Amino acid sequence: MIILKRDMCENSVIKTADNNTNEYLPYCQASFNSDGGITIRNYDRANKNKDEIIILSDTETNAIFRLIKEIKNKFKDNDLPF
Repeated sequence: MIILKRDMCENSVIKTADNNTNEYLPYCQASFNSDGGITIRNYDRANKNKDEIIILSDTETNAIFRLIKEIKNKFKDNDLPF
């Protein structure tokens, strides 16, 4: 996993979420990047100059898909949105 904490004046890449874990970014976007991995962006609409981007590795992305598949199988009799 790669986490990018950005201040639009400077970019930094950190390998863990140990820095600024108390910073609250209330909005979130999720998408697939060009490599097919899941990318998550946390941001605050009140401060457009700062955000946090989390790029999941192939292994982490596949683990999410396996989890969703297992949830679907476990609750197949319920109406889930996926």
